[in-house]
Amino acid sequence: MDTRKVMAGLSYLSVLFAPFVVPIIIFFVAQEEFVKAHAKKAFLSHLIPLVAFPIIGLSIFADIASVNSGGEVPIFLIIAMIVSGLIGFAVTIWNLVKGIKILISK
Repeated sequence: MDTRKVMAGLSYLSVLFAPFVVPIIIFFVAQEEFVKAHAKKAFLSHLIPLVAFPIIGLSIFADIASVNSGGEVPIFLIIAMIVSGLIGFAVTIWNLVKGIKILISK
């Protein structure tokens, strides 16, 4: 198997064990543009689920204000957590598919 395909595939598959460290290391160690491009794409795709954290934080504050005023169910927090979980799941599946496609390509 080609070393450049293994490194490019590993940068995507690292979502399971070291999502930020491996693509950065591969990006700086690799000398081929093919590997660097895939490492950069993998790193950026690993950052996508982090977008949900500020949204969850804002929904916590919004729900605290609404619970203190009327005792309602924290619906914003529940929706934000469900959406962030779905986004994280989708990004993980996408990275796994992309990594496997690179490894089995000819």
